[in-house]
Amino acid sequence: MKNKISKFSFFLLVLIVGCCPIGKYGVFANNLPKVSLIPFQGLETTGARSITYFTFSSNRPFLAVSQFAMDNPAGKTGADGGNSDIFSLIYQWDGHQFIPFQRLPSHGARDWAYFNIKNNHFLALASLRVGNGQPYNLNSFSTIYEWDGCKFTPIQDILTQAAQEWTFFSIDKDFYLVVANYAENVPSSAGNNATTPKLNFGVNSVIYRWNENAKKFDSYQSILTQAAFNWEFFTVDNEHYLAVSNGVGPVSNIYIWKNRKFQLFQSIPSSKARDIKAFTIEQKHYLAISNLGGDSAIYMWDGKQFIFFQKIIGPGGRRFVFFTDRGNHFLAKINYLVGTQYQLLSQIYAWNGEKFVKVLDFPTYGGTDATFFTIRNTRYFAVSYGNKNKDSYRMDSEIYKFVVK
Repeated sequence: MKNKISKFSFFLLVLIVGCCPIGKYGVFANNLPKVSLIPFQGLETTGARSITYFTFSSNRPFLAVSQFAMDNPAGKTGADGGNSDIFSLIYQWDGHQFIPFQRLPSHGARDWAYFNIKNNHFLALASLRVGNGQPYNLNSFSTIYEWDGCKFTPIQDILTQAAQEWTFFSIDKDFYLVVANYAENVPSSAGNNATTPKLNFGVNSVIYRWNENAKKFDSYQSILTQAAFNWEFFTVDNEHYLAVSNGVGPVSNIYIWKNRKFQLFQSIPSSKARDIKAFTIEQKHYLAISNLGGDSAIYMWDGKQFIFFQKIIGPGGRRFVFFTDRGNHFLAKINYLVGTQYQLLSQIYAWNGEKFVKVLDFPTYGGTDATFFTIRNTRYFAVSYGNKNKDSYRMDSEIYKFVVK
């Protein structure tokens, strides 16, 4: 009980430390943008692992939420238990708020990726596992959906191994999807059992290429990864790169596109890496890697490779979100878990011309993802919450108004 605090006490602590008005969360730094998050709308979610904003046009904004699992009604669910067979959600803006639009069957869903191919709209859902208890089946189908004019309909199932995320990119005139495969089940003959299943984290993540004639994705290249969590595609000096965050092992890797394949270019230190994000400020290129197991870090391109640039202090990192608003550059670090504690503070950092400086602390509950977007000149910041505590997935995700003064 000593590690548990009530939701009221947790919010009160933040308000006192931040010295900010009721209904706003923040600790402000001098000579930097003053940022406030004002609660706008809660989304009823359970085990939410991602929240993705996309729009076809100005009058059709959507939010897609992937849901990993729901609590077992018979008893304690545990941090990684629960029923994986659950719907994932799509919300649509009705002019005032987001309302439920579509519920799509999913199992152990981890991520939605929206992309556009020749004015056709797609969503790819990454599925990690199937089942309602140990041992879960990590060989599951991840599904690609296409907009049919009224709703999203499935067009392709791809067999994946504990898929964490999809990343879409294009090179020349070709379109690609790469999946971050996390692990595979070790066969029972190798010592696996129902209560303590063993996993192999060294599995191939796979790049798929769009087949225009068949209207589907075909396997193109496999890359061995170690508990991969996500891929990030970026271009520097006309060279194309893919970076992967490895959840196991001491390094995450960057690959370069050569002779129509990706090959290893550089390894950077990481500790239970959960996310890697590329961004550019004033023509300088950066990579931010979010570490669950220790401090996170930002690397800068020096013309030949990425070198260490800045430490972002604190473990628990699950996601980095970079965005620019009215000339200000921001980097949000969404924290998921430290020890057994899901009720944490996440941060927003602002660029001061030389480095990132923290301008905001705000409370999160098993934070897994965030997205910044604008609708009719109003800025919003939506955060997905994955766990209420170590025994329950049931926690509303939150949309905030993002205010800068």
